[in-house]
Amino acid sequence: MRWRVNDGVHWHTGERGGAILNLGTGRWYWLNPTAAALWELLTDPDSDDPAAISTAPGPLAGVPAMKVGADLADLAEQLLAMGVLSAAPAGAKVPRTPRIPAQPVPASGRTECSEVASTAPERGAPAALWAAAAMLHILPTSTVVRLAHGLRHRAGGHRTVDTGQASAALTAVRRACAWYPGRAACLETSLAAALLCWAHRLPVTWNLGVRFDPHECHAWIAVDGQPVGEPAERDRALHPVLTV
Repeated sequence: MRWRVNDGVHWHTGERGGAILNLGTGRWYWLNPTAAALWELLTDPDSDDPAAISTAPGPLAGVPAMKVGADLADLAEQLLAMGVLSAAPAGAKVPRTPRIPAQPVPASGRTECSEVASTAPERGAPAALWAAAAMLHILPTSTVVRLAHGLRHRAGGHRTVDTGQASAALTAVRRACAWYPGRAACLETSLAAALLCWAHRLPVTWNLGVRFDPHECHAWIAVDGQPVGEPAERDRALHPVLTV
């Protein structure tokens, strides 16, 4: 049986396991290292030979081929019920979904653009927080992401943005949280900071991702792939699952 990853499904896998985000439902699913290795097989149409898989390095090394095949079928059945996978029609060519390696954090937090932003990104922080909270409360996750893509595109890339500008916007949003009566966790504050930056035509990225050991979903803004306003945790790196 061949499987197809449904639209709106994003994921990250690594040595510590994996995480899957289904934008259609807004839900996260965690994978232990063995399940993450099985997921890589399910999403790679060229790796469907359990006998060959059991001889490869990794969590499945040395596992009998029949056991690998049974575990693949069991995981696929669970993911099918969750709406993450769907069965590919017989004879259909399943597109390959290559794993994208993590990009190294740049030495500088400055993008190569032609014009420097002249307005203070802190202005409008309360409005940005209310807007972000309303979007996340009212709209489906997939719609929020689609709108964010559009706003990020409109912000363009013709202004220079450094981590100082993005940090100022994030700090202003966090200060506004003191007066906000609702939930203002990482999802709301990061989206609000992104909206504030985009309104000032500062093309930061908004990221949804994870940390491992312990497992934690997180959201943050970044400049050139470098997280802004996030404490450095040497053994708990941030892994983007979806970047806007």
